[in-house]
Amino acid sequence: INGNYKARIGAYGRASNEYMDLTDVFVTDNTIYVLDNISQKILVYDIDGIFEYNIDISSLWGHHLIVSEDIAYLINKWSDSSIGRYRLFSIDKQGHILSKQLSFKNKDTERYYSDEVSCAASDERVVICYPSDNTIYTIDQNMHCLPYLNVDFMKNTMPEKYITLDILEARKMGITNKYIWGIDSIRLSSRYLFLSYMLRKSKYNVIYDLKTGDYFSIKALHTKDFYGLPIGR
Repeated sequence: INGNYKARIGAYGRASNEYMDLTDVFVTDNTIYVLDNISQKILVYDIDGIFEYNIDISSLWGHHLIVSEDIAYLINKWSDSSIGRYRLFSIDKQGHILSKQLSFKNKDTERYYSDEVSCAASDERVVICYPSDNTIYTIDQNMHCLPYLNVDFMKNTMPEKYITLDILEARKMGITNKYIWGIDSIRLSSRYLFLSYMLRKSKYNVIYDLKTGDYFSIKALHTKDFYGLPIGR
């Protein structure tokens, strides 16, 4: 916490203790988890960067990873898997599948490709959002993924009939400049929920007070310095 160097993770390769693609990283108080989609595994390190073991995820798929109370949650935005199309997979430390939730029939076309983070965690809760969906989900103590908050974009909310349109078709119809596809990214503190979304090629942010239920939307977040405040900070 004082900025002193402790260790690094940089083992690139095909061995069991190496990764081919550092897709996502999640850090708890005592453990570092690295998601590797190419090798289809999660590598587990102690907090000093010493490799401990890996978890096989060859039958699953996830774009992001969250770990809570020894349960790993793979957040899947749009991909298929060998056990079906689901938004959320939960597994234990041995790689056993505990649940698959939020089934979807067709591939979500993801209106524009983005690496924005669609999940966040604090000591109190885990929250998740998905492309083309204005609903924020949370995971309860029984690993059930439940609707937590619906973000109402009022006149700019995407009508249901347009949600599965192909991006090129949507552009021809002028849909991309008219409606909000869904929540791009999400961040969480103990009290506030930070959301970002795109409208007419501009990024907007919503700050939601989890304690009072108040929220407001602004076009940008800025600090006192010259640079803006990305949602990732």
